[in-house]
Amino acid sequence: MKGKKINIIDISIILLVLLVAVGGYKIISSKNNQNQYENKVYYDVEFKLKDKNLFDYININDTVKDSKTGSYLGKIVDKKIIKSTKITENKEQGRFEKTVIPDKYDILLTVEANGIIGENNIIAEGTEIRVGKLMYIKGKGYASKGFITGIRFEE
Repeated sequence: MKGKKINIIDISIILLVLLVAVGGYKIISSKNNQNQYENKVYYDVEFKLKDKNLFDYININDTVKDSKTGSYLGKIVDKKIIKSTKITENKEQGRFEKTVIPDKYDILLTVEANGIIGENNIIAEGTEIRVGKLMYIKGKGYASKGFITGIRFEE
């Protein structure tokens, strides 16, 4: 039995199928990107129960990276510190009270990044961000982990 030869019709069909597949992919990807735009993104990361010296190490305009991947996350544009608290039960008065935890602080950093705002997600410097996401942040001389508590951008 002789082997089949590929003729011009077979090649044409193969090329046509490839062109349709590539064209379909481009149409789908362009539809997915239609509702995206670039913008500055500001997101807050909260570090809980930290020593005050961590706050002192952090400086405005510090560039920060992901301490696990090393990828750039943005620059710090604001920082705040408040005393850490916890809710405790006061059995004598039959209620719950907020009490200060001695020598512990919550640190709130605001990070500015170049972002892509999509219909269902926000990408900041190549990293998807969302409220509640755990972030591992490092700067010069410090590293910590905290949760994103807020995201803002101009529309």
